[in-house]
Amino acid sequence: MSIVRTDTCKMTATSFIQAAERWHCRVLGILWALCGLACAGEFLRRTAWWEDTISWLGIMLGFLLVAAGSGLAFRRVWARWCMFPLLAVSALVCADGVLCGGWCGNHGRIPPLSGLPDASEVAFEKSVRRNL
Repeated sequence: MSIVRTDTCKMTATSFIQAAERWHCRVLGILWALCGLACAGEFLRRTAWWEDTISWLGIMLGFLLVAAGSGLAFRRVWARWCMFPLLAVSALVCADGVLCGGWCGNHGRIPPLSGLPDASEVAFEKSVRRNL
């Protein structure tokens, strides 16, 4: 009696690539859906999202990412084509946030590297002392 079954199919390179592609789409779709939930949840968590028009862009983008990510996880063809424009819009929104934070961030609260007060702090303290 043989231990090895002869009716089992061998995994070829093509079937391995198809299995890898299937799981890649599933994992990527779930990741995009979770990112969309996080994006929409962050904008919905704010108190005045109904008044801020920019928040609507984030909410719509989040729900579109959830829909397209779910479709990608279930290997729908339309979801693959939806992901290209959503990826571009998401990259632009992310770049906008990074660039705005970099140029317009709160630079006044960053301590100087040497530990010594910089010139603006010294001038501010002198002006406060004079006005007292």
